[in-house]
Amino acid sequence: MAIRAVLINSTYAAIPSYFMQCSRLPQSTLSSLDRLNRDFLWSSTSDKRKLHLVSWKVVTKSKDMGGLDIHSMDIRDKALLSNLVSRASSPSTPGPASSATNSHQETQLGSTEGPATGGHL
Repeated sequence: MAIRAVLINSTYAAIPSYFMQCSRLPQSTLSSLDRLNRDFLWSSTSDKRKLHLVSWKVVTKSKDMGGLDIHSMDIRDKALLSNLVSRASSPSTPGPASSATNSHQETQLGSTEGPATGGHL
């Protein structure tokens, strides 16, 4: 079961996170994602339902509190949107777009340290 918990945290939870960063997903979608995670954790299929041995509230608790540290999709969605709001309201911290532009410009212009090598004369 530990391997399944790691897979849920690394893949099933990461894929929808891209969309959660900029928009609030409907509650029905979040519930469906949680259901998929629960079914995968307990090896349930549409043909064969398995007994869920521990409630989802316990599974989503941190490891220190006796859970598996699998985040609920609703909580993950709220956390990612809160992060977006905090970044947008903080003018002192550059956003990801400006840092990506700066690194792209450095790549295009090359380093200013030391002589250029490998160029044509």
